[in-house]
Amino acid sequence: MSAALYRVAPIGRPYFGHGSYWTASADFARCFAEWANSRPELAHLGRHVIYRAEVELTGVLPLAETAFSDIVSAVTDRFAAEGHRWVSFIERGSDDGLSAEMAALVGTCPQYVYLGQAAIAAERVTT
Repeated sequence: MSAALYRVAPIGRPYFGHGSYWTASADFARCFAEWANSRPELAHLGRHVIYRAEVELTGVLPLAETAFSDIVSAVTDRFAAEGHRWVSFIERGSDDGLSAEMAALVGTCPQYVYLGQAAIAAERVTT
């Protein structure tokens, strides 16, 4: 199944390889970019922008329960070794500092973690 996925990353230094996080929601990506650009602790990374990729969502391991992203990151190598290409999950986390729109999206938008080794071809979305 082909799908459009979005990733927020620092301009000029995007990473699209193993362990990169993606979302199917353009609205979530927009809200996340706005949040990242408002955080002083992320300013040293530069401005965050949205990238889009058309990918084949095959080999997806859907996690049955909501999860914290740091827990998902901790097990991506194991899932990759089992032959999965993607992990999908619903983020469970705090809504501290999030806009009302983004807080509503966090618990409803599937997130994807890429488990492949070769970088995904993506292009910057103009906003």
